[in-house]
Amino acid sequence: MTRNLGALSDDYDEAGSAKGFVYQWGRKDPFPSGEGWNDLNDITVYDATGAATSTLFTNEQVTVAANLQNAVENPTTFYYGTRIGDDYYDWLTADGSGKNNRMWETASDGGKILFDPCPPGWRVPRNGSWKGVNEANFIYDEVAFGRRHALLGYYPSAGNRGAASGYWSFVGGQASYWTSTPTQEHYSYMLNFLPSYLNPQSNSNRAAGCSVRCVSETQGEPEPDPSAGENFPLDQVTEAAYQAGTGSDGSANYYIGLSDVPFELNDQGEQIPTEAGMILYLDLYGPASKDASAAVLPDGVYTLKSGTTSRTANPDYTWARLKSDDGSITYRKPVEGTIEVRYTADGYVIEGAFIMGNTEENFTFTYEGELTFVDRTDPSGGMPVINEPVNVTFTSAWATWEYTGDESDRYTVKLQEGTVDGGILTKGHQLTIDLLSTPLSSKEEMVLAEGVYSPGSDYVTPMTFTQGATFNLMGYVYYYGTYIQQVESAETSPLIGFAQQGTIEVKRSGDQYEFIVDVTTPEGVSIKGSYPMGDVTFVDNAPDKPAGDWLSILREDKTVLFNPEDASECRVWTYTSYYEGATEFEILVDNNTTDEAFQLNVLAAEGASSIVGTYTTPKDPDNPQAGEFILGYQNLAVKRGTWPYLYYDFSGSQYIGAPATEGTIEIRELEDGKVEIQFEMKDDAEPKNTIRSVWSGTIRKVN
Repeated sequence: MTRNLGALSDDYDEAGSAKGFVYQWGRKDPFPSGEGWNDLNDITVYDATGAATSTLFTNEQVTVAANLQNAVENPTTFYYGTRIGDDYYDWLTADGSGKNNRMWETASDGGKILFDPCPPGWRVPRNGSWKGVNEANFIYDEVAFGRRHALLGYYPSAGNRGAASGYWSFVGGQASYWTSTPTQEHYSYMLNFLPSYLNPQSNSNRAAGCSVRCVSETQGEPEPDPSAGENFPLDQVTEAAYQAGTGSDGSANYYIGLSDVPFELNDQGEQIPTEAGMILYLDLYGPASKDASAAVLPDGVYTLKSGTTSRTANPDYTWARLKSDDGSITYRKPVEGTIEVRYTADGYVIEGAFIMGNTEENFTFTYEGELTFVDRTDPSGGMPVINEPVNVTFTSAWATWEYTGDESDRYTVKLQEGTVDGGILTKGHQLTIDLLSTPLSSKEEMVLAEGVYSPGSDYVTPMTFTQGATFNLMGYVYYYGTYIQQVESAETSPLIGFAQQGTIEVKRSGDQYEFIVDVTTPEGVSIKGSYPMGDVTFVDNAPDKPAGDWLSILREDKTVLFNPEDASECRVWTYTSYYEGATEFEILVDNNTTDEAFQLNVLAAEGASSIVGTYTTPKDPDNPQAGEFILGYQNLAVKRGTWPYLYYDFSGSQYIGAPATEGTIEIRELEDGKVEIQFEMKDDAEPKNTIRSVWSGTIRKVN
C-alpha cells in the first residue's frame, strides 16, 4: 500500500495523519495513534451520541493463560504482557502456555487467515518482503520523521506501544512494521528503523503495538524495465580485488571496477573518467576461491541486497561514476538489480540491469574479457583455512542446550579428538556444530532428535545446522555456526574449515549417540568425520532457570546455611497501610559471603512493633490475615511476598530463587536482644521442594 493501515495520508504533515493504527501481533483490532509527533498520543473518542469520552481505549496487563476470548470481546483493550522467563511478552497468554504462532498466516504456505487486519485483496506482509531495502535506497528524512523509497513511498516513524507497559514511545524517532511471520518463542519478524539504523528482518515481542503496511495478495504492477534506460558496453578493468571470509556467512568478496573510457586518479585517489563515460563498481559476494592467489569469480546471478551473503551485490558499494560531455561528474546508485556472471575459456561475460530511484536513469551494462584478482585478504585475520580433505574419528562429545523455541531446540555440539591441555585443543581436531533439533528437551532430560540435518541460517527451522562464518567485534575475529579446527601442535595456529554444504546425521540408542558428518567448506574442501555410538556429555546453558511452568529454580530440597564467619545481615521494613487489621513486616536476610538470601513477608497483629511470632500458610491467599505469611510471587522481575530461597545472579543483575506456597515461620527473641528466624516451606515446583533455614542475629529496621 501507499500508506500505513489506518492512515489518513500518504505523506508527512504536522498532525501525524500518516501514522495510522498500530496492532498487537496476531490481533485483528486496531489501536489509533494520537495527533502530532510525541509520545503523549492523546486520543479523543466519540460515542454514538457524538459526546467525547476518554474511557473507551484502556490499557490492561494480561493475567490469564488463554487470553484470546478476552481480546476478541474487548477489542479496545490493549493487553500488555507479563514477563515470562528472561525477556518475552505476549498479549495472548500470561504464562506462555497459550501461545499461537499462526494468528496472521497459515503454517503450510504462509497464506492470509481470519485475524489478518488488512482488507480483502491485501494482507500483512511475510518476512522478507523488504529484503531489497537498504540505507542507499530507503533514505531517512529528518524533516518528515520517516524514510522514503522511490518505489515504496513514505514510511513514517510512528513509534510503538510497549510490550511490557502498553505506553507509547519513540514517536517520530523509530518505526516498527509487523510481518505475519513468527520467529522463536513469543517474537515475530518486523521491519525496524531509526534515523541511523535499518533492519528489514528485525523482531519484537508480540504484545507490542506496531504499524502494519499491507501488501497485495495478487500480482502487482510490472516492475520498471531497466532495459528502457541506457546500455553501457564496458571493456576496461579499473580494479579487481579478492578478500576471503569477509561475508557474514563466510563467503568471499569480489570487488570489481569496470569502465568504457580511460581514467585517472584525482588528488583524493578517486578514479575519474578522462572523457565522457562510466566507471561502474560491483561489490559481489560469492563462494570462496580454492586458490586466493588466482581467484575466480563464481558463475551465477548476484542480486542487489542488504547484507553480505553469498550471491549478493552489496548496495552500499555498488554504484557508478559518470562524466558527461560538459565535463561534470554525476553518480548513480541503484536501488534494485541483478548481475549475471558466466566464466568461459575466453574469460568472463558479465551482464547487469539496474533500477534507479529515477526510472529515467535505469541502465544495463555488459563486460566481456579477463579479470585478474589481487588477493587482499587480511593476513592478520587469524584465520588460515583448511585446504586438504579431513576424515577423522572423534573420541568425545559434548552438547550444550542453549534454549528451546516454539519450533526447535538449539544445541552447540562439540566433537573432539586429540590432545587437550587446560581445556584447549593442542593437537587434533574439534568440530563445533550449531544444531537446531526438533524440540524434545526438558530440564529433566536433554535429547537430540535423530535424523539428517541440512544447512540453515534462521536459527529457527528444526533439523538444520547453522553454516559456519566469522564476525568482527572491536577488531577481533570470532567464529560462529558450524566449523572445524585442525591443530598440528601447541605452537601453531589452528586451521579453520567452515561448514557450508552437506549433511550431519544423528543416531540415538538409549542415552548414547552417533554422529556422521559429511560437509564441505566454501573452498570446496571435504570435511568428513564420525563419532561412534557412545556417551554424550549434556550441559544445560541455563541451569538456574525453572524446570517447568513455575518460578522456582530448585531441583531438590534446599537448606539455606549461615555460618558464624559469614557476613550476613537482616533488614526489616514495616508497612501499616496495605492489609487491614495487620502490620506487615518484610524481612530480608542476606549472606554476603555466598550471595544467598531469604525474603519473608509476615503479617503481625495491628500495631505490632516486633517481628516475633509464628506465621503459617494463609487460608485465603488473596486475603492473608495476621499470623500468616504472604505467598511468594513475581511482579515483572521483582520478587514479592515470601521467598525462602534467593540467589543473586550477577550475570542477570537480579535475584532468582524459590517462592513459598506453604509452610511455617517461627521467629523468637533471644536473651541477648537478638532474634532467631527458623522456617520450613514448600516451593511452587512440581513436585514441590522443601526449603529450610535457621538464622540468628541482630535486625536492622529500615524506614
